[in-house]
Amino acid sequence: MRAGGMGGLTLARHRVVCTWALPPAVHARLDRFFDVSCADTAFDGASALLIDERLCVDAELLSKLPLLRAVCSVGPAHLHLNLGILTQAGVIATNTPALGEEEAAWAAAENLIAAFGFGRLGGYPSNLLNQDLACMGCCL
Repeated sequence: MRAGGMGGLTLARHRVVCTWALPPAVHARLDRFFDVSCADTAFDGASALLIDERLCVDAELLSKLPLLRAVCSVGPAHLHLNLGILTQAGVIATNTPALGEEEAAWAAAENLIAAFGFGRLGGYPSNLLNQDLACMGCCL
């Protein structure tokens, strides 16, 4: 939780779990918007996941993550994502091809920020896999 500006108001931030250690600058960028934990296998309470192909996102995992709103994957393919289940649940899915470790981490972070309606691409993450969930003037 981070303190707000007026009268000690505290606002909960969305929890993001990353399955690998992010470069420090990428972690700091995400931390401006989210509560970020990395290299973590405890996904409880996660609103978003930054993953690679080692984690399969299917109906079983999704049933354990009722707050999940976005999955941002890094890698050459996205076969580990069940797009039908994610789309049906209203969970945005993006995939960033492996561009080089740090470059891919930056791209995935910016996709996540956009998926939550923040940043210059708010509501329009690049590499959106489930186009049915593209923001059409509203935010998540």
